[in-house]
Amino acid sequence: MIVSFRPHPRIQAILARLTRESGKTRSAVIEEAIENLDRLRKAQGKDWRPYDDWKHLIGILKGGPPDLATNHKKYFREALMRKRARNAAH
Repeated sequence: MIVSFRPHPRIQAILARLTRESGKTRSAVIEEAIENLDRLRKAQGKDWRPYDDWKHLIGILKGGPPDLATNHKKYFREALMRKRARNAAH
């Protein structure tokens, strides 16, 4: 099967570096990446969610308003008003 795609320049640079470093063809590097992604997804299981990789970090930072999740619009608006006031003062 022939597959064609136009990767973003950043991805093109990564692909070029990986082919140089590994001595493999672009096709071989792409095939290996797809196989690694498949293995990773299978190891994570069907019920994996991105949250599962980050849950140990949630809630570890202290500080800030305790109701930020509920009142984020209010705090954003206040911060924006403070910034506008600073900029107007200059």
